[in-house]
Amino acid sequence: MSGLRVLFVEDNPVDVEVAVRELQKSGFYMQWQRVDTQADFMHHLAHDPPDVIISDHAMPQFSSGAALDCLRESGLKIPFIVVSHAIGEEEAVQLIRKGAADYLLKDRMGRLGESVRHALEERQLRARYTEAQHDLQRLNQGLEQRIADRTAELEVANRALAHELSERNEIEERLRQLAGTLEERVKERTQELATSYARLRALATDLTVAEQTERRRLATELHDNLAQLLVVTRMKVTQLLRQEPEPDSRTILQDVDQLLHQSLDYTRSLVSNLVPQALYDRGLGPAIRWLADQMRRQQLLNIAVSLPASEVRLPEADAVLLFHSIRELLFNVLKHGNTDRATVAMQYRQDILSLTVSDHGCGFDVEKLRNDRSDRFGLLSIRERMLALGGSFELQSEPGKGTVASLYLPCAASGASPGDSEAGAGGSAQSAGGMDGGNLEPGLAPSAPGKQAAVKPLRILIVDDHQLVRAGLHCLLKEHDDLAVVGEAENGEEAVQLIGALLPDVVIMDMQMPGWNGAETTRRILQRHPAIVVIGLSIQTEAHVAQAMLEAGAAAFLPKETIGTELYTTIYTAVHGSPSPASPRSPPS
Repeated sequence: MSGLRVLFVEDNPVDVEVAVRELQKSGFYMQWQRVDTQADFMHHLAHDPPDVIISDHAMPQFSSGAALDCLRESGLKIPFIVVSHAIGEEEAVQLIRKGAADYLLKDRMGRLGESVRHALEERQLRARYTEAQHDLQRLNQGLEQRIADRTAELEVANRALAHELSERNEIEERLRQLAGTLEERVKERTQELATSYARLRALATDLTVAEQTERRRLATELHDNLAQLLVVTRMKVTQLLRQEPEPDSRTILQDVDQLLHQSLDYTRSLVSNLVPQALYDRGLGPAIRWLADQMRRQQLLNIAVSLPASEVRLPEADAVLLFHSIRELLFNVLKHGNTDRATVAMQYRQDILSLTVSDHGCGFDVEKLRNDRSDRFGLLSIRERMLALGGSFELQSEPGKGTVASLYLPCAASGASPGDSEAGAGGSAQSAGGMDGGNLEPGLAPSAPGKQAAVKPLRILIVDDHQLVRAGLHCLLKEHDDLAVVGEAENGEEAVQLIGALLPDVVIMDMQMPGWNGAETTRRILQRHPAIVVIGLSIQTEAHVAQAMLEAGAAAFLPKETIGTELYTTIYTAVHGSPSPASPRSPPS
């Protein structure tokens, strides 16, 4: 890419030089300018608009929020990327809502080139989509005019036929010629419309996929950074509570722990709303069950779910589009159905996957809806998604008799994953330490068995892709004389290699890791070393996450928020088969 014009809204020239170097390393050849006041920024927008804007979040005389307001008032569609040394989650969400394409921390400028490229590609995609819409409108107008012209010609011919019967044969031949020409041109225009419609459908699908990609990226950022920091902070609070602080300090620490617990719950909720992890981990069927449970708890909509005995394998992009179509139909039941009950049924017969959302609510007139352009965009979007996948969408409803919406998707005979979906979605997995995560109480931290100093300590291997979490676990386990951390691994492949060399007694295993996840790594380890005890950990508390670890052979599973109080007891119980009576601890350093 060459000739990229970049406008930096930044009061620190050094930060601009860092950003320029990162963009050059990413292959951009650019012309750039720097401003740090609103007046200079507005001048550039009016006289020399750039291709992309990169703005510091907070400056003495200006801010990224004010710059976004100015850009919106100018009417220009220019990608706007926010960089900052530190930015709160709520501020980041507000900036995205105002129109920012992305936000980056200044200590992670290595992603700047990718972010700029993604923003430019998204702008180009939206421009192509707008252009295609304009093309379709022009074609429609031209076709209507041509049909009107030909109709006028036919009316003239009919009047001539009435007055000149002697020229009947000649006029009839002329009419046949005109009709033939009209038919040919209508075919041509119809083909053009079909081509443009296919392009619009493909662009709409690309936009949906791009949206899901961005949702997944944001969810990954929350999970891999904010959630892990909260977990480590909670471990540190647990360690402080174990040191028997003064009553006032203990109360403050308990309040902090409660706030951290609420923050973790809120972060998990954000991640779940952005990306249904069950869809990527378990497939479409379990994801629908998860959605039904979420809507029952949050929107009080009771949803009966019927799934085939075996999960149908689908390409990830198809499963995502189907899931969001089902969710949109269920929200339609909430908004328009006037009922608190619905049913979702999935069937797979003769290579056709069918998904049906039905209710016994107030229903509506389908013909009236087809003529009402203001209230059918959501259903039209679902229909376009299904047509883009090669499937179809059917809608049946009558006033007072409820609604049935059906999605049909032809599938190749790809087989189904083993296991019954009823058990996979409805079962619950409880670890040795429990799944509720509770609040910390002073004096209730887990204790360990009283062992003699000569007893050989258990050898522990920590497997987690976050360095801070590994360090926190290491520090937590060092408090116990009967435990010895012999190694750390940041992914499944490295863990399998270290197992043969270190031969640990216990492996502390994170579930979400790049490459092999915790369940797959556990399965591979226990195939070669069945005597090793594996304890699973995860930020997520959904039952399907724990179930995947336990089915892979893990002895127990803990939510990460509980490891400060329950990890030692869980290790002892998994290894010795009984709760720990007392914990030999190392003296505080």
